[in-house]
Amino acid sequence: LVFAAALLQKPAVGFAVQGEGHAEIPGANVYRYAVRNDLPERLDLTLSVEGPARIVGNPRVAVRPRSRATGTVTVRADGQPPQEVRFTAEGGRVRLARKAAYP
Repeated sequence: LVFAAALLQKPAVGFAVQGEGHAEIPGANVYRYAVRNDLPERLDLTLSVEGPARIVGNPRVAVRPRSRATGTVTVRADGQPPQEVRFTAEGGRVRLARKAAYP
């Protein structure tokens, strides 16, 4: 019964991110992300990070209705590398934030 209640309360959109390792660009790391969309419409999101870091390349993610999208993104530190990076996935009515270590 508790499992069924938890399943019914699952958010319609999910976002996860984790570090993959160092990038070929000096001072940069690669992160893997996953976005789950249980909504009946397409979801267009833009990924961003808080300073002192920035995303290198295209930060846009499109997720079809009731599906999942995965990919990688490169993050470069501006100056002293942070210990962790706060990612935000935002678009339409959705805004999700997650933290990941900066290896």
